[in-house]
Amino acid sequence: MASGPCVRRVELAARELVVTRVLHVAESMGSGVETAIATWIDSSPELEHSTFSMSVHEHSSGVLISATERSARSGRIGRTAFLARRLHGEVRDRRPDVVHLHSSVAGALGRLMPRLAPRVVYSPHCFAFERNDLRREVRRSLMLAERLLSTRCDAVVAVSEHERELADSLRSRTPVYLVPNFFWNQLATYKRPCADSVHVVGLGRVGPQKGVLTFASVSSQFRGDQSVRFTWIGSGDPTSEAHLRRAGCTVTGWLRRDEALRVLMTGDVYLHTASWEGFPLAIPEAAGLGLPVLAFRIPALEFLPESVLVSSIEDAVDRIRLVEQTDQHMADSWLELRDVLSGVSGEQQRQNLLRSYGLKP
Repeated sequence: MASGPCVRRVELAARELVVTRVLHVAESMGSGVETAIATWIDSSPELEHSTFSMSVHEHSSGVLISATERSARSGRIGRTAFLARRLHGEVRDRRPDVVHLHSSVAGALGRLMPRLAPRVVYSPHCFAFERNDLRREVRRSLMLAERLLSTRCDAVVAVSEHERELADSLRSRTPVYLVPNFFWNQLATYKRPCADSVHVVGLGRVGPQKGVLTFASVSSQFRGDQSVRFTWIGSGDPTSEAHLRRAGCTVTGWLRRDEALRVLMTGDVYLHTASWEGFPLAIPEAAGLGLPVLAFRIPALEFLPESVLVSSIEDAVDRIRLVEQTDQHMADSWLELRDVLSGVSGEQQRQNLLRSYGLKP
């Protein structure tokens, strides 16, 4: 039987011919988009993944810095045109089989350009027209743009049922695949709150999306109560940060993912106050560390147990005060949330991702 370097080179060449090359494209690598891409890369090791971004976001968690082999950098002037030129060069050099566009800017740009690859996939990571900080006419324009662009890709990857329903509502024939953006920690166990005090934590970029003013309003209800303290893990808008501090919250500033998780582990309750989401990674991360979760009700989270959802600041305050008195309610709530989140399997995630790429699982 033939052997030696020549045969080895042939084997390697043959392997390269059958490995599907996927290029992940984002305007910037940071926060939930970065973590979601890393999760999907981990779930499909049989594919050859690479990433391209305009820059590593100032709020990058550091998860993908080593995997982001090339990034383009420029000022805001001419930013989109610059990204388009660099993306064209990246595609020419890498010749991917699949280009996976992540979030609004890359999604719009990649779908407007001449076809980048045999298969183009789009992940909105929360549609921009969901933003309730924008005027109604702006949101309508964004929805129209998404509807017009929806035919310019081969598949849409949604991270939640709500996002899948929104993608379907665009009335495009483009198939939509549900691919969760997290792994559930199967070893997770409930973490009993501290007997002497309750530490309430929030997580994410300080800005309108994460509803930090709502978090501050809840915190202000406990001003002077030494048995309850609030911490926001992250940074962002300086005015909103100052508002959090005036409400009695500690603001950590932006931390790398491992550092943020260490602070999150010191919490007794995770309070999610976002105004709009695709699906927030912070919820399975907090629950996976054993923390009970309270989340303000928004469409993307309607699938969560009622025991997790809160409808008002007063409701959140009452639930937190209940933790001070007894943790049985929170223990039951955590178990209900675990049952929902643990239904997400890595194999299900992998299979739907491969289908979106036009591959057989």
